[in-house]
Amino acid sequence: MLAGLLLAVSLHAFHAMAVVTVIPAVAEALDGRALYGAFFSSYLLASLLGLVWAGRALTTLGAQRTLGLCLAVFAAGVVASALAPSMPWLIAARLLEGFGGGGVSSILYAVVSLAYAEDERPRVLAWMSGAWVLPGLLGPPVAGLLAETFGWRSVFASVLPAVGLAAALALPALGRLAARAERDATAPRMGDALVLSVSVGAVLFALAQGPSWAAGALALLALSGLVFSARRVLPRGTMIAATGLPAAIATKFLANFAFFGAEAFVPLMLRDLRGWSLVEAGTVLTASALTWTAGAFVYARLAPQTSPRKLAIPGVLAIGAGVAGLAFMIEGPVPPGFAHAVWGLAGFGMGVAFTASTNAAMEATPPGGEGATSAALGIADSLGFALAAGVGGAVLALAEPGEPGTARALARVDLLMVACALLAAFAAFRLGGRSAAVAAPNPAPGVGSP
Repeated sequence: MLAGLLLAVSLHAFHAMAVVTVIPAVAEALDGRALYGAFFSSYLLASLLGLVWAGRALTTLGAQRTLGLCLAVFAAGVVASALAPSMPWLIAARLLEGFGGGGVSSILYAVVSLAYAEDERPRVLAWMSGAWVLPGLLGPPVAGLLAETFGWRSVFASVLPAVGLAAALALPALGRLAARAERDATAPRMGDALVLSVSVGAVLFALAQGPSWAAGALALLALSGLVFSARRVLPRGTMIAATGLPAAIATKFLANFAFFGAEAFVPLMLRDLRGWSLVEAGTVLTASALTWTAGAFVYARLAPQTSPRKLAIPGVLAIGAGVAGLAFMIEGPVPPGFAHAVWGLAGFGMGVAFTASTNAAMEATPPGGEGATSAALGIADSLGFALAAGVGGAVLALAEPGEPGTARALARVDLLMVACALLAAFAAFRLGGRSAAVAAPNPAPGVGSP
């Protein structure tokens, strides 16, 4: 079973890296530069729906059938992408990919919780983090070679054999996991997930419009919808980091926000302010990917002797220290290798905090609630990445033209991400120990305190 799970993670990682590499060529070939952003946002918004659907389907269809359906939808999206005659067609295909991919992510979290004993989960989660390393290193050059040799459509088509292999390895083993016939009352509703998806899309759109009364009004309206729907799809108490499961979800969201909100602008900072090439800047991101995996394995080794809280707190503080180091680089003199060191530290902290918060959420999940928790974990990942990039992009868009304006904007972004890392430390403090009481999930979506 583990081989199938790791292959599914690697498949998702390779697809993500490969698509980022070839999208400029795709947009040029399909005359779709104006829809460049929609290409990425369509996948994200559909993945939120897939995450929630898979969490609900787990209680009725079981892990095997749910994963099989999600892989089939993802494969259909990949085929449609490879055959796309236009950019709107491709965006529609990305909706299928996102729904299937989000569902696969949700099921992977649930399977780890269902199939592995509590003392085995940190090791499995560490291996799942490690499954991103090889695709991160090989995905971009392989995708570039395929695109130059056979065309960009071959990049999408190349994923299909891996989908079949992942299904062949994982699905038979998942058949031994009993489907949970009882309906999970804590599972979020699809209507709420749809409101969340639309609200996130509206927030990102408003942030991209620049300062105006219309954009500000849309942003406020969309944020209201986002908060309303997030309260209904996440465990009760997530927004105040209540002890137990809510604190784990809050820690994961804030850690993602702080880390990816800074990392999204690392290449820009290194190229425009320090004079690095994009290849040189890429080595800094590679360093953080490697240390992320190292942090995940360190957590797996230490987890049996301590609680997630005692490891998550230094993990998120390391993220904050790494972001602060980036801020220092904006104008201050630094020795060679400083960027690799500080962002490697942030990556290590992320590996620890990400794995600790995920494991803490699984430990705090009551029997029968695996679907709802897996959806919440996936939503925390997606929202943290998307909203951080959107907010950072908005801050940068408001900057004055020229290098001084860019420097001040990036410093503000980094300061915001340091603050989020400190909030993540507060949330991690409320994770509690292994024996901490599990906070009651929503008795019905949307009922209860924030």
